[in-house]
Amino acid sequence: EDVDRDACLPCVMAHAHFLGGHVSEKTLALLLVYLSVAIDILGFSLVIPVIPFLALQFNATDTEIGLVYSGYAFAAMLSGLYSGWISDKYGRRPAFLLSLLGSTVGFATQAMAGSIEEFIAFRVLAGAFGGSATVAFAYIGDIAKPAERPRLMSLVGVCIGVMFMVGPGIGSGLSQFTLQTPMWVSTGLSGTGLLLSLLYLKEPSDLLTRAEKAHMDKKSKDVAKDEDQRQRRRSTIQMEIGDDTEAVVERAIIAAAKAEAEADAAEAAKAKGLPALSPTAAAARAA
Repeated sequence: EDVDRDACLPCVMAHAHFLGGHVSEKTLALLLVYLSVAIDILGFSLVIPVIPFLALQFNATDTEIGLVYSGYAFAAMLSGLYSGWISDKYGRRPAFLLSLLGSTVGFATQAMAGSIEEFIAFRVLAGAFGGSATVAFAYIGDIAKPAERPRLMSLVGVCIGVMFMVGPGIGSGLSQFTLQTPMWVSTGLSGTGLLLSLLYLKEPSDLLTRAEKAHMDKKSKDVAKDEDQRQRRRSTIQMEIGDDTEAVVERAIIAAAKAEAEADAAEAAKAKGLPALSPTAAAARAA
């Protein structure tokens, strides 16, 4: 769905015009999101075929070879945990830019590593900024409609699978020049993604129309209101029954909510001059 183009930056408009005028800001943002995920996975998979040869070059032990693989994966796992916190606190765009910047630096330093210890350390550095998939899911959840989310989120998995499929083949081909060539290519890709994100990627809130923003604000307020009412009902029930057992309180909350719904239905029926019906009876009549 196209957004209001009057608010687009000149560079975005020029890019959209270059591609035929059919690229909305949302579409461009999604492409950059997928690119960021693809670069992170490509950086991991490109180096897989050259690791045995790097091990020979650096006289690495079996343990050190294992650390090359597991070090990146462990750092990427941790990155997935704190990347979500960073994107919630500082925004999706800064989280993506940080991921791409870290990947660029990590790949460049790997190419310049002079020993297996340095190479392992720089692999861990690259992995520490490899949590873009976590931010990608959050970004898509922010800008996509509920009906679109399964399809768009599944494309993140497609990017990961494709990069694992083609990365080793590309890496083995590039290694015909030098063993460091795959890392330098990854550096260039990350740098390109970083530049494009700096120019074109926006925060999800900047891509939403006024109607979408109003809907999200109302939904957030409704959720907060429902939670507040639930907490008040819980406190009241705990005081009345004198039992804070979770199962007992939950049953009491459900019963209270049902009674409140029936009272609301009876009030609405009375206002319309109809006989009072319970929600169950009203549903049966409607059926």
